[in-house]
Amino acid sequence: MTAPGSAASYIAGSQWSSEGGPQQRDIRKMEKQFRVETFLEGDLAELYGAVLAEFEQASGMSLSQVNEALLQTGMLFHLTMMTSMGIVRDAEQCQQLDGLAERIGKENLLWEIVEMARRHWREGGTGAIDLKA
Repeated sequence: MTAPGSAASYIAGSQWSSEGGPQQRDIRKMEKQFRVETFLEGDLAELYGAVLAEFEQASGMSLSQVNEALLQTGMLFHLTMMTSMGIVRDAEQCQQLDGLAERIGKENLLWEIVEMARRHWREGGTGAIDLKA
């Protein structure tokens, strides 16, 4: 469990459920976990509400699953940009992060787009990515 204001907790053998309590699962090692909270306002809050409404109508995903999918997609794109453009300077760290992104990303519907972005930025491209390429 995370204390108010703390960034992370390490929990062996459990994962926190959307109801806030622990769920037992088979974990062989300590797992890093973060509880992420934020406040959205304005256009971003409006967009978030619209996305939630669409997910609610089109799937049986819980709010927790929707939030995880949105965060996962955003993190994959940001990490791809950071590693591809040289923002992550340590080669070993970059390789570890790329491997982690691949393990996570292959379960993501947008993985092909992430791969396009990787190629674009690694080949020296800047700015927008041509999705038709």
